[in-house]
Amino acid sequence: GRPHMRAFHGSWILFNSAWLLWFSMSPLLPIMKETSIDMTQQDIWLSNMCALVGTIVVRLILGPLCDEFGGKDILVALLVTCAIPCGLAGALIHNFASLVTVRSLIGCVGGTLVPAQFWVSCHFTPECAGVAMATAAGWGALGGGLAQVLMGSIIYPSMLCITGDDAELSWRLALTVPAILSISA
Repeated sequence: GRPHMRAFHGSWILFNSAWLLWFSMSPLLPIMKETSIDMTQQDIWLSNMCALVGTIVVRLILGPLCDEFGGKDILVALLVTCAIPCGLAGALIHNFASLVTVRSLIGCVGGTLVPAQFWVSCHFTPECAGVAMATAAGWGALGGGLAQVLMGSIIYPSMLCITGDDAELSWRLALTVPAILSISA
C-alpha cells in the first residue's frame, strides 16, 4: 500500500485501540462496586473524571514530542505504556484510591489524539488533510463505544463462564483483554 494510506489506517486503528483501552473499565464499574470496592455513585463519577484529567496534561506534552520524534513512534509508545496499568488493573485495584490511581494512569492514553492526528497530517496535502484527519479521528473514537459493547456484552460475560460465575475474578481478568488487544494492535 501507499505510505499515506498506511499512515491513515495505522493512525485510526491505534487510536481506536487507545479508546478501547481508555473506556474499558467504565462498563465494569458497577460490578466492581458490587463485588470488590466500597464506593458511592459520586466515587464512580470522580474516577471517571480522573480517567480524563491525565489526558489533558499528556496532550500538552505530546505536541513537542511529536515534532521531535514523529507521530507514529509516540503513538505506539503511549499506547503500550498505558496498556500496562490496564493489564495489571486486576492485581492493582483493591480500594478506591488504587482505582483512581490506575484509571488516571490509563487515562493518559487519551493523549493519543495528538500523535494520531500528527501522523495523518504529515502524509496528506492541505487540500485533503482535514478530511483524512477527521475520518481517522472519528473511526478511532469509535473505540469508546466498542469498549462498552465488548466489555459489557462479550468479554465480561465470557469471563463469567470461564470462572464459574465468579464476578470479582471475572472483572479482574476482563481488563487484561483490552491491554492485550492494544499491545497487539
